[in-house]
Amino acid sequence: MTGSSLPPTTHTLEMAQIAELNECLRSRSSSTPVVAAALGMGGAPLRPSGAAGLAEDAVLVRLSWEGSPEFPDIYGHFGPGRGGRLQVLLHTAALNELGHLLGLRQRWGVGLPPKGAKKV
Repeated sequence: MTGSSLPPTTHTLEMAQIAELNECLRSRSSSTPVVAAALGMGGAPLRPSGAAGLAEDAVLVRLSWEGSPEFPDIYGHFGPGRGGRLQVLLHTAALNELGHLLGLRQRWGVGLPPKGAKKV
């Protein structure tokens, strides 16, 4: 199941946070991209497996999710280009760092949002 096929009445907090991150990524200036290295994702295994690891300078284009909305697997789609054909499974640390880089106050995993993050 993908994020676009889930009825809106069953969206969870994670789905709303993913939508917020995607909106920030879409509206972000192309002169200030979020790259894999900034998220600690350089060299991360790509999906499907078998390809080389993610390049440090790959640009994050969007996020998607799969699985149960209660505990989804969240994937980063990296470029080159706006298509984001390089997919990498994102973990809590990368999601927290992404929120911080985009100036969002989000909580991923257990704990409080990072200090200094602005509430949007």
